[in-house]
Amino acid sequence: MKKEPQYTVCYQLTLAEFEDGYIVNTHQVCHYQLSETPELNEVFTDLYEQFRSPHLLGLQITSIRCQQTAQDNLLV
Repeated sequence: MKKEPQYTVCYQLTLAEFEDGYIVNTHQVCHYQLSETPELNEVFTDLYEQFRSPHLLGLQITSIRCQQTAQDNLLV
């Protein structure tokens, strides 16, 4: 049976644009991601590793929603 995602994470990235080594502009991008891990600390680590770069100024988690797994649905 296919395992459903454990968490839906909504987050906002603040990214920098550089010119000659200086920040000349910033912009924010909103995303959401389905996580397959039941551990919240792994969700945070995965997000940071995914976007880790000199251009990343901020990573803000705006919401986390727990999802039921396929096995949980069978127990209900």
